[in-house]
Amino acid sequence: MSYKTNNFDLNKYVITINDFPKKGIFFRDLTPLWKDSKAFSFVIDEIASKLKNTSIDLILAPEARGFILASALSYKTGIPFLPIRKKDKVTRPGTFIEYECEYSTNVLGIATEDLKSNLNILIIDDVIATGNTTKAIFSLAKKFNCKVVFQVYLIRLKIDSNKETINSTDNFYFIEL
Repeated sequence: MSYKTNNFDLNKYVITINDFPKKGIFFRDLTPLWKDSKAFSFVIDEIASKLKNTSIDLILAPEARGFILASALSYKTGIPFLPIRKKDKVTRPGTFIEYECEYSTNVLGIATEDLKSNLNILIIDDVIATGNTTKAIFSLAKKFNCKVVFQVYLIRLKIDSNKETINSTDNFYFIEL
C-alpha cells in the first residue's frame, strides 16, 4: 500500500540498496525525497494535517534519519522535538535503553533532564522494520511516565514483528513494502 496523490507517488523517492549494511538487509535510501523540496514539503504538510486534532506534547525521533523528519515537523507544528541519540552522543547524564535491531545491538538514550514526565509523545522515523527501535523509544518514554499516543513513518515494512507495535497507538505511514 502506498500513499499517492495527483502530485506525488512517494515510491519513486525510495531507492532500495540490496545487502546493505550487510547481506540480507534491504536498505531504503530516501535521499531522493530529502533532495526534492516539493515532495518533502508535501510529506511534512500531510503529517502535520494528521496531527491537527491530537494532543501531542513532544516529538521523539531516533538518530539519524528520524531527525530530518522530526525537525521539519516541529518547525511546521510548533511541537517541541527531542532527539533520541546513540549512547556515545548523549553528552550529559542520561537514561538509556539497549535493544536488538535488524543487524546489531544498539543503545539509545537521552539526557535525563531533557524529558519531562507525563507527556503525550509522537514517535516519528523514516522506516519501521522489526519495530525494535520503536519499542526501545516506548520503553524510554515509559521510564518518564510519558505515553506514546501517535507514530508516523514514511515506510512500514510488512513484517509481523512490527504489527503489535504499530497498532498499539494511532499511526500513519505513506508506503507499505
